[in-house]
Amino acid sequence: MSTVRLLALLGSCAFTMLAAAMLAPLVIYYDFYSAIIVGIGFVGLTVYTFDDLGWFFKQAVPRFLSPDHRTPLGAEQSLRAARIARTVGDHALLLGSICTLIGGIQMLRNLTDPSAIGPALAVAFLTNLYGIAIVAFCCFPMNRFFLADANTDGFDASDTMVGVYAQVLSSVMVLLPMGTIFLVMG
Repeated sequence: MSTVRLLALLGSCAFTMLAAAMLAPLVIYYDFYSAIIVGIGFVGLTVYTFDDLGWFFKQAVPRFLSPDHRTPLGAEQSLRAARIARTVGDHALLLGSICTLIGGIQMLRNLTDPSAIGPALAVAFLTNLYGIAIVAFCCFPMNRFFLADANTDGFDASDTMVGVYAQVLSSVMVLLPMGTIFLVMG
């Protein structure tokens, strides 16, 4: 990754965190259980799916981090690395969606106990946030880099939008019942 691209990626991460910190302290965006669910699930799905992760971390990731100092990957290897990066991003989005539903179910089961609603809602939305952050700041740039490295335009924006639509749908599936219950009870 060129210095300008690396600075742009780091700058986007920093400005996103700065914007979030302006709204509230950054510590509220951390939930231990959400991080464990996404972290273990994300790693587990990735290890289960690919048997060539050693190659990916030994050759493809260093190429992504410093392409000027490494020998280029061939077109086939670059497409393979792009496929791995995209699939890992799909796993992150999938886990975010599943955990949003898990948090929503926990929240709806504990409506009689208001103190239990907050932690369940944190699981619902923070796992979603973690999945989107993994895709936006890691997997998506890697996928684009390796597709460009292979000199192909195999990127299809509609494929990425499917994951975004799944995230929005899972959030709506949590918010709609919650809003309805609060309207009926209030």
